[in-house]
Amino acid sequence: MVNWQDPAEIGKEAAIFENIFSFCFGLYLWDYCHTLWFEWGLLSRQTPFKWTFMPYLVGRYSLIVMLVGLATLTEIKDEPHCGVLYRLLNFTNAISMACSSMNLAIRTAALWQHHRSIITLLVAMSLGQLGVATFFGTRFIVSGSTGPLDTCETTETRHNVLVVLYVYTIVFDFIVLVLGIKGLMRYTESENRVSRTQLWNLLYRQGIGYFLLTFVFFVPSTTLAALNLNHMMDVMLSVPTIVGSTIASGHCVISLVQREQDPPSSLHVNQTRLDFTKATRAQFTSCVDVVDSFDRNPSHTFPRSTIR
Repeated sequence: MVNWQDPAEIGKEAAIFENIFSFCFGLYLWDYCHTLWFEWGLLSRQTPFKWTFMPYLVGRYSLIVMLVGLATLTEIKDEPHCGVLYRLLNFTNAISMACSSMNLAIRTAALWQHHRSIITLLVAMSLGQLGVATFFGTRFIVSGSTGPLDTCETTETRHNVLVVLYVYTIVFDFIVLVLGIKGLMRYTESENRVSRTQLWNLLYRQGIGYFLLTFVFFVPSTTLAALNLNHMMDVMLSVPTIVGSTIASGHCVISLVQREQDPPSSLHVNQTRLDFTKATRAQFTSCVDVVDSFDRNPSHTFPRSTIR
């Protein structure tokens, strides 16, 4: 039987963690470079800025700070700076995780804009996740001090804190998924409603795909944290979990922005034309507009979103 508390075993797991981290760091840098066109569009004003971009941007750059901080741990030689760096890493990790879920919650809120109870639930859960992430997440690592090799190392963790954060995120993402699918189904339930267009299928696939991907990452991470084998095993999958969820959530946002900038020529659904370049207000996370053709036919009652 493996002695998980054996320093030699912990050293092996630390080496595995470093390899996992290096791969995830490289993957995220590759994805960041391939999606940097979005920030350039905002800076050059080719893409109008909307407040719904904030969770995407905050989560994206918080993760960069966390990854760079982890990469520089070996350069920290004094204990006070080590403790400060670990607190920063905990905070940015928690914020990135909360922003990933918030990106999907915003588009779900847009689908339920006229239902205050649903909006209230989503806002309350988003704030709750942010509170759990910042309060508990920043207290996950109890102490970080210089180890025998005179480098910054984790000496103790509160694994229960990480379990609470992961479980809350899984439950929140599942509720957002269910409400998002139900919101999309509302537009196909009655006569003269918009049927399952390419946009509908895109939002549907993204919601399910994001949840399944995060579920695959979060369940093993939660299990390892709950087992509490040792402090290295508690965090073994934490980096791929947050990197995977941030990348998936970010692509859900920018794919819709990209669709708005390069829309399909036309989509015919029940002889109703959808023009994603013209103006109405039904926007999902920042992006796709549904046309004024609904205004010309009073039988269509597609809601207008005020979320921007």
